[in-house]
Amino acid sequence: YTLAGIRAMGDNNFPSAFENFQKILLLDPENQESKRNLEKAVKLKEEHDQRELEKHRIALEENRKKDQAALGMQQEIRNKIENLNEMALKFYEAGEYHRAIAEWKKIKVLSPESHWVDEETRRAELKVREQQIREMQERELAEQKRMKISSLWVEGRKYLREEEYEKAVECFEHILLLDRVNHEVRAEHRFDRLLIVFVIEKLVPLLYQGRELLLQKLLFAVPPKHFRPL
Repeated sequence: YTLAGIRAMGDNNFPSAFENFQKILLLDPENQESKRNLEKAVKLKEEHDQRELEKHRIALEENRKKDQAALGMQQEIRNKIENLNEMALKFYEAGEYHRAIAEWKKIKVLSPESHWVDEETRRAELKVREQQIREMQERELAEQKRMKISSLWVEGRKYLREEEYEKAVECFEHILLLDRVNHEVRAEHRFDRLLIVFVIEKLVPLLYQGRELLLQKLLFAVPPKHFRPL
């Protein structure tokens, strides 16, 4: 029993050690060696229990810190997602749909389970397609307008050569109606408008007394870069 008890103490199997030493004391209550071994086993068990408790406490503390770190990381991710979504919405409202999509894709990387991002991305992609169609239509209209203006310009100059001044005026005024906001067009045709005024005035030479002054201005005016002589 003594050897079995000692081996059990070495293995931290204290219940077995107690049992073996107590068996000896039942047989020999005055056995001092067994009493000392039993006391030693009790002390070792207390120390062992203290160490196990300390290990358990340390493990709990480490788990708590890990949980806090995980919570902190989750909060940081949530804050990042909120900032990215706020930025994406600003881009969307400003019509910068490509940049909004880029921000929402960043959210998807941080949080793949955020399926609401997919809906926002699809909404922005639809806007991109609408914008592309609108820009294509605007380019087509601009090209049609350019061709119309070019046609009117050629036609108006032809009427001038044929001395059909009223028709020429109609063509040039139509050009300006087609492109009122285009300052380049206005500048390009300014000299020719003055020329038209002068030519029409020739039809009623006595109506405008300052005709000679206007002619002088026309003769010394610097024509625009796109002006072609009649």
